[in-house]
Amino acid sequence: MSVICNLFVLMATSLIANALKSNIMDPVFAVLTEWPNPNATGNPLKNVTLSCYRNMQEFGLDLLMAKNYAREMYESSGSFRTDYDVTYDRQDLGHYWMCRRGKAEKTNLHFGGQYCVTNTLFSQNETTLFIGTCFPDSCTEDDVAIFVSGGFRQQQSSPHYAYSTSVHCVRDYSLRTRDIVAIVVCTILLAVIIVGTAFDVTCKRKSENPPKSEADYELVVQTESQDLNQLNEDSQFSMTSGTNYRGTITQCLRNFSILESGRQILHTDAGQSNISCLNGIRVISMFWIVLMHVYVWIGQTPTGFILAENYSYIWGVLNKRWTATVLWQGFLGVEAFFVLSGLLASYWTLQQFDKCGGPGKHRWWLFYLHRYWRLTPVYAFCLMMYATLTLHMGNGVWWFSWYSAQETCQNIWWTNLLYINNLYPFPGILREYVVCMGWSWYLAVDMQLYVISPVFIVTFYKSWKAGLFLSIGTTLCSFGICAYLATVQGMPVGMDTRLYRQAKYETGEWIYSKPYYRIPQYLVGVGLGYVLFKLKGKTVRINKILNVFLWCVAAAIALAVVYGVYPTATGHRLTQFAAVIYNVLHRFAFSVSIGWVIFACATGNGGK
Repeated sequence: MSVICNLFVLMATSLIANALKSNIMDPVFAVLTEWPNPNATGNPLKNVTLSCYRNMQEFGLDLLMAKNYAREMYESSGSFRTDYDVTYDRQDLGHYWMCRRGKAEKTNLHFGGQYCVTNTLFSQNETTLFIGTCFPDSCTEDDVAIFVSGGFRQQQSSPHYAYSTSVHCVRDYSLRTRDIVAIVVCTILLAVIIVGTAFDVTCKRKSENPPKSEADYELVVQTESQDLNQLNEDSQFSMTSGTNYRGTITQCLRNFSILESGRQILHTDAGQSNISCLNGIRVISMFWIVLMHVYVWIGQTPTGFILAENYSYIWGVLNKRWTATVLWQGFLGVEAFFVLSGLLASYWTLQQFDKCGGPGKHRWWLFYLHRYWRLTPVYAFCLMMYATLTLHMGNGVWWFSWYSAQETCQNIWWTNLLYINNLYPFPGILREYVVCMGWSWYLAVDMQLYVISPVFIVTFYKSWKAGLFLSIGTTLCSFGICAYLATVQGMPVGMDTRLYRQAKYETGEWIYSKPYYRIPQYLVGVGLGYVLFKLKGKTVRINKILNVFLWCVAAAIALAVVYGVYPTATGHRLTQFAAVIYNVLHRFAFSVSIGWVIFACATGNGGK
């Protein structure tokens, strides 16, 4: 009797499991069977193209006959789970490569497998599920959406009724004109690198093997003199000009040498005026930012529904631990880079003032040109690769997202090169379908702050009181603007995503990526750069008790900023007043803590 009961329980469990996880193609074939005539009155599939309709019918018949290709296409489709409200498992992407394996075994079949991802919004809890499907490649994305929607409408009595479906199909992409241009640019660059490296190796060998005798040396000098004289006759330059010209060409070629570039990149000797503690802050901040993005993009954002199968654990368990707070607060690492940027701009410019005789004799055109030229060529190359060849460098379930991102870049790439991509289109949203290379907002803000930095640097140079007054006034104006926007937009903090009120203005990045929000942190660096410039590398002796106290205060401020919004991860909601205060002040407070660390380490108060 117990054996029979156990078998009954096993069968019931199997039936429940199958009910919870049914192939998405089952309702599709159900509605296709119900409507065999594509032209029948009332057919919900009437807008499907005829070729797709016929191929789907052929696919269904071959599946009944257990044809190998049909079984592969069917099994490569994902399953619809009705237990997603418990497991938070909102995806079943199926088997991408099984669907794309090729055409069927019989030669008269005119279609192959086309992998598509359906994005279906269900009525229950307005939940979106991502399910992989495999349709004949004669079907368009609209055809797939009609089939899937029609299939789910067969289940109208179910609480999981679908009322919105969008589809993205993986397809092969041909080379576009801009892709060919990018290939040509990469080819030319590669050729220059090869030539530069070969030239560098040749020069190095010649320097290691000088002329063995005086006669050989005289012959070399005579040959070089003849070459220079011929160059002078042809170009009407003096010998000195020709030598400089050749030196410029030589240096340009060596700049493209892999060996020379490698030596420069791996060079670790610091100059006498170098602030060595900045390197550690850069590394730690960068690691923190990378760790934060890995955690956030996998476990919390809408993309997390795609990437994380254990989403319920990440959201319901891990996210509520206080130890996880430091993970999703990693965006604070960006403040370190704004402080460093302001510090270096101020520190080095003030040193140049001493050398050239003041701001009036400073070459300001070179101040801006050097900044733009140092960043833009590499930035433009990365932008070119992102907007062109990256699409052809891989394949997979979500690779189609590159296409929409590149189409966005095609329209507004120029905003990146002008460093206004955080302002246009205003207010902007940091998503790939709205802006090009959304993470490059930092470069835009940093460039904009660099452009206006001379106003503060020159003021500090002429009078530290005036510089301090101007910096405080600008910071207070920033606080006022951001407090207003945080209030009228009802911005939440931490893990709380609910607005406190209906937003007064349209949805967008009104604060996060804007220079008026980041300038207080930048000015902390500018002021600190002025202080270090005046000290000129001198050690500042601070009472040990006071030093320890200041370190404790800086650490307490930083920890309060990081963990102050931890209660939002456990469901607690701050008042709007507290949320506005935090939104406005927390980044500035964290940058002050970073500023103390830099000052203490640079003046001998950070320990050995």
